[in-house]
Amino acid sequence: MAGVVVGVRKATDNAAVRWASAAAAIAGLPLHLVHVWDQPVDLSVELDPDSLPDLIANATAWAIQGDVAATLLARRPELLVLGGREDRHRPSRITRACLRHSACAVVVVPDRVRRPTGRVVVAVRFGDASRTALRWAAAEADRRRAGLVVVHAWQVQPGSAVDVLHPDRAIELQRGAVNARLRSWVQKTLGNVHVDVDIEAVHGSPLDALLQFAPDADLIVLGRRPHSGVSRMLHDVLGNDLTSLAPCPVAVIPHLTSTASTPA
Repeated sequence: MAGVVVGVRKATDNAAVRWASAAAAIAGLPLHLVHVWDQPVDLSVELDPDSLPDLIANATAWAIQGDVAATLLARRPELLVLGGREDRHRPSRITRACLRHSACAVVVVPDRVRRPTGRVVVAVRFGDASRTALRWAAAEADRRRAGLVVVHAWQVQPGSAVDVLHPDRAIELQRGAVNARLRSWVQKTLGNVHVDVDIEAVHGSPLDALLQFAPDADLIVLGRRPHSGVSRMLHDVLGNDLTSLAPCPVAVIPHLTSTASTPA
């Protein structure tokens, strides 16, 4: 099973189904609605756009027995879409497992309906995972005919006792170098693209920086690469917190994900 897979827990997962349906239609990919249950039987039914109010193209609905996260990941989707909830302060166990183990992009869609803003925001840190996320986000913005906002959160690096005593001065002195490095890195990574690109170097924590842009974003994109121990915990915390707190969909892109098959 390839294409776009959306995990469906209940009939009220409207926002996730709507987002996944639009993504599949724009990318020309098949859409699969997957409900995992404990009944010892697997079922499938073909749906047309009139079957559900949030479908805009044909889809296949599945009911499959098994563990939820393992079953969704076993479908080998090109894009996995999960629903989020505004009243949760952290993602569910199923969402955390999918974010950590998925080999494809995972998008967590909050249950609140929002109007499009025409902006895709991507967080970068200069590494390989950030390059993958940036290229994925640029392809996504191109498909959506949206602008791309590249956000890099940075912390001041004290070079002397003066910098420690006067951090505001150190921030201003280092800001220009950070901006120059970011612009050069983005240009080298993307080359010439057919989207408008805004570059934002924000002094502060990654979570705070991204939440500043979330209200005006159609999508926030993060990169993910394999980690272990403390490094994995720190990366998981950002993705978990953002998918819980951001008012817009959040996409987590594993390193080496191909942009050639990026759905919208």
